[in-house]
Amino acid sequence: MTVPCVRQSWVRLVVGSALLVAGLQWAGAEDVIYTQTQTNRGQVKAVSSTAVTLVTALGEMNIPRASIVKLDVVAPVPILKGIAAFEKGNYREAQINLTGVTTYLGLDAEWAEKGLIALAKCVLAGGDLAKAESQFNDFIQAYPPPASEHSVDAELGLAMVAIAKKDYETAMAKFIEVAEPFDKVLKPSRDQIANASECYLGMGKCLESQDKLDEALVAYLKVVALYFSDTACPEAAYQAAMIMARQNQVEKASGLFDLLIETYPTSEFAKKAIEARKSMPVSVASEK
Repeated sequence: MTVPCVRQSWVRLVVGSALLVAGLQWAGAEDVIYTQTQTNRGQVKAVSSTAVTLVTALGEMNIPRASIVKLDVVAPVPILKGIAAFEKGNYREAQINLTGVTTYLGLDAEWAEKGLIALAKCVLAGGDLAKAESQFNDFIQAYPPPASEHSVDAELGLAMVAIAKKDYETAMAKFIEVAEPFDKVLKPSRDQIANASECYLGMGKCLESQDKLDEALVAYLKVVALYFSDTACPEAAYQAAMIMARQNQVEKASGLFDLLIETYPTSEFAKKAIEARKSMPVSVASEK
């Protein structure tokens, strides 16, 4: 069942920062829900397909979504901290701070959508495939495409879950579907770069798993050369260099390792590149 979003033209979401206060205690910045007859102030406790639960000074009240004409929702500080930690690659800290974002599933707010996607990706990185898959599916149900620009993130998340399950056929089909608009242009728009890079990184993994090394190399190098993204480029560069090394293209592999180490010195893949170079020959006679 599709969960409708509060996305009508008459809905305005004002995103700010505030402390998330538990229980019935609320103070300072507050959420405000306007209906045709009332202005309700408090703190959003839960969101469903039919109502928004608001904690007020007098107790809890369920406000039917159909009656809401305007909604001002404050972004809790822990969620903002969690999003910031995720963007810096600190998944453990991000997951701790983002735990409460599931309260806002279905809320039409940029911070809520980003937080929900970030949490699911943290869960996936932690290896809980079932939970990650559930969270990505919940997001798509709450924000069905094209309602949210982050729906593509959720679709790619499901493809990454499929890779983790070694279901490369399902993953590849999803990556091809998502990549279709990217293939029609020389370079996607700036806001699409992250999705494009993740898509071709995933393609590379699927192709490499099938021992299609030349095709995998092309996919990885697209990330490095065309869809440059801080989140995907280090891994794509490392995987591409490793394939080059396997194909006896030592000089090219070494150059790509150098680029990775210089550009992303703190990346886990830079550390792997340093170790990989130690076992590489200085030169080869059959350099391609």
